[in-house]
Amino acid sequence: MEMSEQSRREEFLKTQEVFRSNAFKIINLMLKWRDGALRRKHLVDEIIHSIFFLGKINNPPYTPKSIVGVEMLTDLERDFPLPFQYYSSQLPKRGPFSCVMDMMVLLKGQGNEDQIKQSLRDLINLELSEKNSKKFLVSTTICVSQKSTENNSVRYYGVSMSTSGRPPGQIISCCLLPQHLGQSCS
Repeated sequence: MEMSEQSRREEFLKTQEVFRSNAFKIINLMLKWRDGALRRKHLVDEIIHSIFFLGKINNPPYTPKSIVGVEMLTDLERDFPLPFQYYSSQLPKRGPFSCVMDMMVLLKGQGNEDQIKQSLRDLINLELSEKNSKKFLVSTTICVSQKSTENNSVRYYGVSMSTSGRPPGQIISCCLLPQHLGQSCS
């Protein structure tokens, strides 16, 4: 009996490693895509905050150091100090993949819907695919809204949000529920 419990724990830890692996890959990609552009810095700030927050509440928890390593950690702290100040005391504004999507919209241009969707699909299927079926930090649905069908009409993009496990699910629910409904989120 003890051996099967040990095996389950080891398997659980392997599935959780996908979180750390995807977090590292996403941060690296966002840094590459930023390419020094000042208007993209806020997306990198936001994604680092979001990933570090999710790492903190993950089971098992991941520290920023365990996600990115010592060398990258030093560079990130220097270039993006705000996420380090707030990831353990403030909720992120949105999930990491929403930041990835916004970066892709900036890179491709909001009118290039097919390129944006294909780039996000490629990212999920090529960069963030693991043998494990769980795809941590990845959205499964992309939504595009447009006021009219004219080609020059502005498109608005969104991605789905999901989580697994009780603590993350409760935190997401508390973030989304209106507080006036008397919902206790302590």
